[in-house]
Amino acid sequence: MKKIRLALAILMSSFVCVAAQPLTRPAILQWSKKAIVKSPDGQLQIEVHPILTDQDNHSPVVVHRRYDGREWALFTLSRVADVLWEADGNRILVIDEPTANDYDVHLYSSDGKRTELDTDGMIRSTVARLLGPDRKLEFYLPTFLSWEDADLVIAVGGASSTGMPLPMQSLPMKSFCFAVHVDSVSGRVLSANKLFSSRCRLSP
Repeated sequence: MKKIRLALAILMSSFVCVAAQPLTRPAILQWSKKAIVKSPDGQLQIEVHPILTDQDNHSPVVVHRRYDGREWALFTLSRVADVLWEADGNRILVIDEPTANDYDVHLYSSDGKRTELDTDGMIRSTVARLLGPDRKLEFYLPTFLSWEDADLVIAVGGASSTGMPLPMQSLPMKSFCFAVHVDSVSGRVLSANKLFSSRCRLSP
């Protein structure tokens, strides 16, 4: 029994140490697993609380303030999501993956409030404009690239088609890869440029 307790203590101390390290890349959250992602100063933490008895995958994700125990709802996790704290702990990036081929990009303040501007919608419309009016988004797969001060860069990859139903669609799908610069304070898209395809996720 003592050996089991000692092993558990070592395992828990290792988990806390890893969770407390500042993240430079997103942490991966899964709907069926408990998780904690601490803010850079350690005062706040993002927590996943799985509901394994639900017929659907609906796991609450909350921001927990450690010194008084207060919590704010962040979003509901239905599958997988990437989350990353801004270096100063004021904002949170969430790249939600509710389906395999269509992800969502959201920015939240540390109190759980989503950025007023529709950042995801702005990124989608920017990509659609760059692809042209004759192309339809088939895969929309944004991933994190970098975040320095307010300058957030999202790599948006995927594929587009002519939008015609098969077998009328004679041309194959085309992959795309863009670097989209976002002001993380306002959530506004500042610019977008083509990027090497190796930096993007192009298919599910």
